[in-house]
Amino acid sequence: MEYKKYINLIFILISIYVVNSVSLTNIYQSYGYIQIFGDLDSTTRVEIGDTITNHTQPCINIFKFNSSHISCEFYNSTYIDYTTLNITVYFNATTPGTRVSSEIAIPSQFGYQFDGCKPTYFFDTINKICKKASPSNLYSYICKQGAMKITRISTNGNLGSTICSDLKFGGHLDSMNIVDMIHYRYIQYQRCWNIGNLTSYMVLEADLPNFNFTNPASFIKQMTKQLCSSVFSTPDIIDLAKSNDLYRYTCINSLNIPEDRIVNSVPGPRICDGRPADSMERIITNWLTDIQCLNGDWNSDGQCVCRENWSGPSCTNFICKNGFSLNTLSNSCFCNKTCKEDEMLEPVLCQCMCSPNNPIRCSDGSCVDAVSACDSKLTCPPESPFKCFNGSCSDSPWKCRALSPRCRHPDDCCWDGSPVKDVLSCLPLPACLPPFNHRCQDGTCKAGADSCIDFKNPFCELSVCPDGVNCPPCPQYDGCPISVPFQCTSGACGANNTDCNPLNMLRSDILNGVAHLPIFDKPESTQVTIQLGKPTNISVVSENDILIGQIDILIPPVEATNFTVVSVTPLSDSYLRQVTFNNSKYSFDNSIFSPVLNITFSHLIRDENYHKDRWFDFYVSIKFNVNMSILSENIIGNRLWESVEMPYDDILLNYCLGYINETLNQWTCVHSNNSKKDLLHFDKDSEMVVGWTNHFTSFALLLRTDPVPNSQKPEKSFNDKLIMIITVVSIVSFVFIGCLVALVYYSFKKYGSFSTMRRAWKEKLRARLHK
Repeated sequence: MEYKKYINLIFILISIYVVNSVSLTNIYQSYGYIQIFGDLDSTTRVEIGDTITNHTQPCINIFKFNSSHISCEFYNSTYIDYTTLNITVYFNATTPGTRVSSEIAIPSQFGYQFDGCKPTYFFDTINKICKKASPSNLYSYICKQGAMKITRISTNGNLGSTICSDLKFGGHLDSMNIVDMIHYRYIQYQRCWNIGNLTSYMVLEADLPNFNFTNPASFIKQMTKQLCSSVFSTPDIIDLAKSNDLYRYTCINSLNIPEDRIVNSVPGPRICDGRPADSMERIITNWLTDIQCLNGDWNSDGQCVCRENWSGPSCTNFICKNGFSLNTLSNSCFCNKTCKEDEMLEPVLCQCMCSPNNPIRCSDGSCVDAVSACDSKLTCPPESPFKCFNGSCSDSPWKCRALSPRCRHPDDCCWDGSPVKDVLSCLPLPACLPPFNHRCQDGTCKAGADSCIDFKNPFCELSVCPDGVNCPPCPQYDGCPISVPFQCTSGACGANNTDCNPLNMLRSDILNGVAHLPIFDKPESTQVTIQLGKPTNISVVSENDILIGQIDILIPPVEATNFTVVSVTPLSDSYLRQVTFNNSKYSFDNSIFSPVLNITFSHLIRDENYHKDRWFDFYVSIKFNVNMSILSENIIGNRLWESVEMPYDDILLNYCLGYINETLNQWTCVHSNNSKKDLLHFDKDSEMVVGWTNHFTSFALLLRTDPVPNSQKPEKSFNDKLIMIITVVSIVSFVFIGCLVALVYYSFKKYGSFSTMRRAWKEKLRARLHK
């Protein structure tokens, strides 16, 4: 037993030694490769990943220089900036005394910088190009005759002894050395003495230092080593990563024998020890070069595809945002904008904002102190609903386009005739309003189908957009598509007026004689300058100048800027109709109980504090001016046993502040870590329904598709089961007490006194007990 214990102990010590014998001494990036040094004889694979997500990918094409040095290729354009990456080197460890092997891993880190070159290319920092050598190897042949050696240099490795046969002294091949110009960055060379005949020959050797030297003096000292036993000159180094050329030249020595040498520039007139070269040839016949794609990605066709904010063939031209100009010397943007008298310039955003004294921007661009101070909206009448680019109203979008000389093709301009690069950025095509509710095939609005003309869009070959005006890709529009062209007074669409459903529980107040579904009551576009760190109330009115909501906001101050602009804009009908619900029983005509407010603010664009997943560390309250009687009637409905006087906050448990989840394209209830902020509240002062959010998107009052968890309900909320139990117990108790009082009363009348009644009850009780 003791013998076995010692054997096991020795086995464990040997195993520990085997595991610990593998090591990493240094890792750095050079010449387009990751250079790894250490005890690497049993390396199997290498993986590299970032330090945040630890997502890994293999380092490919492992090249073994020797047992202590390997390299591999790693290409990842995600890591643009110089950063620290994780690297894991895997080794094959064999258990002593057995044939069992296992893979062990040693992690480390190294500094990585994406150079913008294609895989297998490296970046020449001197000539500012990506390149790789062609041919990939250089061959140094040493020919020998007696004590004399002569060097012959070629890019052909198959010459053998024939390369020495043409020498006048009849030499033979002594040795051949391969200079790998793909994996090795440096060529070290030195001229050596031929003792006895006063001639020289050149020795070549490829090498990489063990460390990534930034100090040239330290690098030369580490790299330069004696290659000759008898030295003619000091060793020198050629850095292939910084050389455009590599020349072979031939000198005639004192014995009239040719010898080859190399240099990384055009040989000078007296390069052969004061005499001209007998011949010269450019050995690297062609550097394979390409552009640097530092701010883009290489696609499968070998083209550099620029990332956002970059342009140019090699993605080196930075694109400045609107209002900014590019400083070509520093490749940075600066604000170069002039604002109007009633505006102020916010330099960080480079945006002209209305001043704090007149923070509201009207639809005509002017700045006022209140929404009511804006001039009457410049709208067009129902018979000519299309407002052209020049401000005129037309009965057809095609006439607006005809007015624009730059609108030769629909792809060149919007429906209103304004020139545009992308039709998807155009304003929505207007809806068809009563009494011209019908959308014709050409997009115009008429009283009925019999008033429309036969039309086929001449510009659309395969299909036409739902608005009848554009060809795919289709911009947004308001109102109804040509497939269901009749717009009901509620805002819903049908084939004709007989398809319009009676107004349901979602009806809003009558506006100008027309009752809309709330989702079609659009907010007027509003832009408000607010000061960071100061509470601000923003009133939101409809396109009919009726107050539909308020936004109470307090954005914490930041160092970059003191002001920002909050915008409230409507969403197009075509977009709202394609937003889904998580329950098929719900739709926009039975689940949305308020107008939809699309809220943004310009701070999101520039400040990272408010850009992470678009969630804030502060809350914003959004109020909706809705008819509570409609909300109450919709919930109570036919449940007559419930009290119609249910408190407003309990009614609102069935609703939520909904927002459009842009990832899922779906209506979702706002959720937060603060459960109280998930619930709606009726504000008695403003008589509005209040919800809270810590992000900006599009919001509305939404019917809950799932019940509120009991943990989130207020303490005073109704509990139906508890009310039922209390009611039943109360009724039973009342009946019992009534019966008891009646029994006592009639007994008293029968016996005449309480004492006689008591004796009679005792006799009756005694008689029953003795039965």
